[in-house]
Amino acid sequence: MSHLREENIAAYIGDQLSEEERDLIEDHLNDCTLCFESYLEAVDRIEPSYDLSPSFTEEIFNKINKKTPKTKGKSTLVHYAIASAMTLVLMGSGIFHYVFSAFDDQQFQEQPSITEKLINESDYWKNNDELGGR
Repeated sequence: MSHLREENIAAYIGDQLSEEERDLIEDHLNDCTLCFESYLEAVDRIEPSYDLSPSFTEEIFNKINKKTPKTKGKSTLVHYAIASAMTLVLMGSGIFHYVFSAFDDQQFQEQPSITEKLINESDYWKNNDELGGR
Protein backbone atom coordinates (compact mmCIF):
# COMPACT_ATOMS: atom_id res chain seq x y z
CA MET A 1 0.00 0.00 0.00
CA SER A 2 1.41 3.39 -0.94
CA HIS A 3 1.14 6.24 1.52
CA LEU A 4 0.27 9.85 0.82
CA ARG A 5 3.10 12.32 0.34
CA GLU A 6 3.35 15.44 2.49
CA GLU A 7 2.71 17.61 -0.58
CA ASN A 8 -0.59 15.85 -1.26
CA ILE A 9 -1.68 16.21 2.35
CA ALA A 10 -0.77 19.92 2.32
CA ALA A 11 -2.65 20.42 -0.96
CA TYR A 12 -5.66 18.62 0.53
CA ILE A 13 -5.59 20.81 3.64
CA GLY A 14 -5.16 23.95 1.52
CA ASP A 15 -8.11 22.93 -0.69
CA GLN A 16 -5.95 22.99 -3.80
CA LEU A 17 -7.13 19.69 -5.30
CA SER A 18 -9.85 18.76 -7.72
CA GLU A 19 -12.97 17.04 -6.43
CA GLU A 20 -11.77 13.69 -7.80
CA GLU A 21 -8.36 14.02 -6.11
CA ARG A 22 -10.02 15.03 -2.83
CA ASP A 23 -12.26 11.95 -2.94
CA LEU A 24 -9.25 9.66 -3.52
CA ILE A 25 -7.33 11.19 -0.61
CA GLU A 26 -10.37 11.01 1.69
CA ASP A 27 -10.87 7.35 0.83
CA HIS A 28 -7.20 6.67 1.56
CA LEU A 29 -7.35 8.59 4.87
CA ASN A 30 -10.35 6.49 5.90
CA ASP A 31 -8.42 3.27 5.26
CA CYS A 32 -4.86 4.14 6.33
CA THR A 33 -4.22 5.07 9.96
CA LEU A 34 -0.60 6.09 9.33
CA CYS A 35 -1.62 8.63 6.69
CA PHE A 36 -4.49 9.82 8.85
CA GLU A 37 -2.02 10.48 11.69
CA SER A 38 0.22 12.38 9.25
CA TYR A 39 -2.81 14.40 8.18
CA LEU A 40 -3.67 15.27 11.81
CA GLU A 41 -0.07 16.32 12.49
CA ALA A 42 -0.10 18.52 9.38
CA VAL A 43 -3.34 20.14 10.48
CA ASP A 44 -1.81 20.86 13.90
CA ARG A 45 1.24 22.49 12.28
CA ILE A 46 -0.78 24.84 10.12
CA GLU A 47 -1.70 28.06 11.87
CA PRO A 48 -4.72 29.92 10.54
CA SER A 49 -3.88 33.29 9.08
CA TYR A 50 -6.98 35.11 10.20
CA ASP A 51 -6.35 38.75 10.83
CA LEU A 52 -9.10 39.97 13.11
CA SER A 53 -9.45 43.62 13.85
CA PRO A 54 -9.11 44.64 17.49
CA SER A 55 -12.74 45.75 17.49
CA PHE A 56 -14.04 42.49 15.96
CA THR A 57 -15.92 41.42 19.10
CA GLU A 58 -17.46 44.84 19.58
CA GLU A 59 -18.60 44.96 15.94
CA ILE A 60 -20.26 41.54 16.26
CA PHE A 61 -22.08 42.55 19.46
CA ASN A 62 -23.28 45.76 17.79
CA LYS A 63 -24.67 43.76 14.85
CA ILE A 64 -26.41 41.37 17.24
CA ASN A 65 -27.89 44.24 19.25
CA LYS A 66 -29.22 45.89 16.08
CA LYS A 67 -31.02 42.71 15.03
CA THR A 68 -32.38 41.84 18.48
CA PRO A 69 -35.92 43.18 18.97
CA LYS A 70 -36.40 45.46 21.95
CA THR A 71 -39.87 44.26 22.98
CA LYS A 72 -39.23 42.80 26.42
CA GLY A 73 -40.82 45.64 28.37
CA LYS A 74 -43.80 45.91 26.05
CA SER A 75 -44.46 42.16 25.99
CA THR A 76 -44.38 41.96 29.80
CA LEU A 77 -46.88 44.81 30.03
CA VAL A 78 -49.13 43.07 27.50
CA HIS A 79 -48.98 39.81 29.49
CA TYR A 80 -49.96 41.61 32.70
CA ALA A 81 -52.84 43.34 30.92
CA ILE A 82 -54.12 40.02 29.55
CA ALA A 83 -53.87 38.37 32.99
CA SER A 84 -55.74 41.28 34.62
CA ALA A 85 -58.47 41.18 31.98
CA MET A 86 -58.92 37.42 32.38
CA THR A 87 -59.15 37.79 36.17
CA LEU A 88 -61.83 40.47 35.85
CA VAL A 89 -63.80 38.35 33.37
CA LEU A 90 -63.65 35.28 35.63
CA MET A 91 -64.61 37.30 38.72
CA GLY A 92 -67.45 39.02 36.89
CA SER A 93 -68.84 35.79 35.51
CA GLY A 94 -68.92 34.15 38.95
CA ILE A 95 -66.54 31.32 38.07
CA PHE A 96 -64.38 31.96 41.14
CA HIS A 97 -67.44 31.96 43.41
CA TYR A 98 -68.63 28.66 41.90
CA VAL A 99 -65.21 27.03 42.30
CA PHE A 100 -64.85 28.04 45.93
CA SER A 101 -68.44 27.22 46.88
CA ALA A 102 -67.98 23.69 45.53
CA PHE A 103 -65.89 22.87 48.60
CA ASP A 104 -67.57 22.20 51.92
CA ASP A 105 -66.67 24.42 54.81
CA GLN A 106 -66.01 21.23 56.76
CA GLN A 107 -63.15 20.37 54.43
CA PHE A 108 -61.31 23.45 55.60
CA GLN A 109 -61.91 22.85 59.31
CA GLU A 110 -59.26 21.16 61.37
CA GLN A 111 -59.69 17.43 61.48
CA PRO A 112 -57.52 14.94 63.33
CA SER A 113 -54.69 13.49 61.32
CA ILE A 114 -54.58 9.82 60.37
CA THR A 115 -51.98 9.22 63.07
CA GLU A 116 -54.21 10.74 65.73
CA LYS A 117 -57.11 8.56 64.57
CA LEU A 118 -54.93 5.42 64.79
CA ILE A 119 -53.76 6.32 68.30
CA ASN A 120 -57.34 6.93 69.44
CA GLU A 121 -58.45 3.57 67.99
CA SER A 122 -55.51 1.81 69.65
CA ASP A 123 -56.34 3.39 72.99
CA TYR A 124 -59.96 2.30 72.59
CA TRP A 125 -58.94 -1.32 71.92
CA LYS A 126 -56.44 -1.26 74.78
CA ASN A 127 -58.99 0.11 77.25
CA ASN A 128 -61.60 -2.33 76.02
CA ASP A 129 -59.23 -5.29 76.54
CA GLU A 130 -58.31 -4.11 80.04
CA LEU A 131 -61.95 -3.99 81.02
CA GLY A 132 -62.42 -7.58 79.95
CA GLY A 133 -63.86 -6.94 76.53
CA ARG A 134 -66.91 -5.15 77.78
